[in-house]
Amino acid sequence: MDNVLLTAEAILAIPVSEPGRLFSGDPEALKREWHALAARWHPDAHPGDHKATEVLQHINALRASALRRLAAGVWEESGLLRLKASDGRSFELRFRRKGTFELGEFYIGASILAYALPLTERDLFEAAVHAISRLRYPDAEMQAEIAPSLPEIEAIVETADRLVLVLRRRSDLLLLADLLGYVGGRLDPRHVAWIVGALENLACYLDWGGLMHGAIGPASVFVSPKAHSVALLGGWWYAVSLGSALRALPERTLRIVPPAVAAGRAAANAIDLELIRLTAREALGDPGGSRLLRDPTVPAAFSRWLMDPPRAGAFDDYRSWEEARAASFGARRFIELPIDPDAIYRPI
Repeated sequence: MDNVLLTAEAILAIPVSEPGRLFSGDPEALKREWHALAARWHPDAHPGDHKATEVLQHINALRASALRRLAAGVWEESGLLRLKASDGRSFELRFRRKGTFELGEFYIGASILAYALPLTERDLFEAAVHAISRLRYPDAEMQAEIAPSLPEIEAIVETADRLVLVLRRRSDLLLLADLLGYVGGRLDPRHVAWIVGALENLACYLDWGGLMHGAIGPASVFVSPKAHSVALLGGWWYAVSLGSALRALPERTLRIVPPAVAAGRAAANAIDLELIRLTAREALGDPGGSRLLRDPTVPAAFSRWLMDPPRAGAFDDYRSWEEARAASFGARRFIELPIDPDAIYRPI
């Protein structure tokens, strides 16, 4: 690593949370690199240069961060996440995209999706593992239809300071939030329509399985522009059985919980159905929906459905969606969405 050759500006631009951009993940190599950098940027070597002191302080902060991460069994550099599990196992996950969500961090790789939560969120982490593990299908036909749209656990890793859930991910699937960011914040209503249809179908499956997801949205939904399919891979931390006490919900969900559900404080499919509508409005660039009814690019039947409250059950709501879809767009047609996933998730 040619870190000694880095300029002061380059070193100061490295966030303390990313020491892997300056140091190696090997303790002995890190020690050598720190000594070389400390000698290079010691104020005595730069008389009159006040920035040298600032750089050395930042180097020391990055070193301290690196040591904490190594002690915690977590190291990250150049698209590679190394994990040292508490049971001694080692894992390496290559990723193309790293982001944060309300409980921790996520990593999107060519064929994996990993969520890392602090140990303080063990209850929610275990709730997600339990919910995913109990997903069942009444027959092989439904399994073939629905299973590709639901998470499949690849590994569960516990390090000294975090819990990591590794899921399998098809390479054509894009996080809806990333897709929206790539296209400028708004999709064509015809594409939002197939996303809604797929989510309504998943809502029927959850209703049949007696589950409420509780966090359907751009940060949990993955879409395939090529196949016009949807996968609900994220957000399972809040999933609970229908009718059971609401344990926890993200802030976005709390803002749209129907009053009757809030009063009863019990999990209901109405929450997921409201979230599907909110997700669609967000994908159309108008979360509140105040402009939808006046937007000439959004068919009136579609915008009214998005603003109306959901039906009493997921299956009735799906039927109401099919009526709105037919009135809005007529016969089904495949409208190409020519987006290359590699253009969004480039190798690091």
